[in-house]
Amino acid sequence: ALADAGRGAMAAPPWAMAACAAAVTGAAGLALALRRRRERFAFGSALRRYGSALQAGRHTAARSQFLRLADALWRELYKQCGAKPVHRTLREYAAALDLPPQTVPLVADFVRWDEEARFDAYAHRLPTQQQMAELITGLSASR
Repeated sequence: ALADAGRGAMAAPPWAMAACAAAVTGAAGLALALRRRRERFAFGSALRRYGSALQAGRHTAARSQFLRLADALWRELYKQCGAKPVHRTLREYAAALDLPPQTVPLVADFVRWDEEARFDAYAHRLPTQQQMAELITGLSASR
């Protein structure tokens, strides 16, 4: 009975096979679009949490939120530009990226902010919410 069902599926008309392939392709495109939308929403949400903590003067919470946002931004850069080689520092990786000229200074500032937030126990110069929004917009535009 299973062999008969397999033969029946293989004997489907070509238009049915094409329709099935189109449906699968459409579903994959929709899934990708939903994933990108979810990522954009996640950036917006993380940016709002960071800005809220920064404006309230909660430095430790702002630093924590910044590091979460920075991790997401690094993942986005890795997706766009390829993974960082093991033998390179983040600063070297960022300097070697092929980015549009207007995005290069934003990424250089981001690397400096990230290093300061991660490795300086008294990192008091966190970027403003506006600076982070410009960075996210710049990276989105460079795709």
